[in-house]
Amino acid sequence: MLEGDIVIRHFHLVEDLKPLVYILAVISLAVVISSLVLAYRRWTAYGEKIRVLDGSILTNLLTFSLLQYRVLRHRFPGLMHLLIFAGILWLFTMTVLRALDNYFGPFLVGDVWMLYKFLGNIAGLSVITGSLIAIARRYYGLTPNLPRDYSYYLV
Repeated sequence: MLEGDIVIRHFHLVEDLKPLVYILAVISLAVVISSLVLAYRRWTAYGEKIRVLDGSILTNLLTFSLLQYRVLRHRFPGLMHLLIFAGILWLFTMTVLRALDNYFGPFLVGDVWMLYKFLGNIAGLSVITGSLIAIARRYYGLTPNLPRDYSYYLV
């Protein structure tokens, strides 16, 4: 190793917990798959079939899910939701990239690693900022008819 090289350690400080990480990953995957199966069964319970390759479904997925069109029509709440959604989505993408880097050979090296870490920090700040906005909205009652029960702060 040369002077100044960046050392990337996977499972840093949790090396002993690696089996637990794998078990929890399998459980999480099972929960996601069962939720998708349940949603599919609920959707098709009355005989309607889902047309995956239908253009309108893909357009709605892009417009309303990924681009958050409906939510962004409202400036303040839209910004909050977009910060949280985009931050979580990017942090998930980073986790997948880090796993691929660990199991299939290093590609997050040098300047790519630094860009990866920088974008990860931006995504983390995005989630924190969006969460603080959400807490402020509830605490100060900035949005009418928004529940202010303490149980909502736990979520």
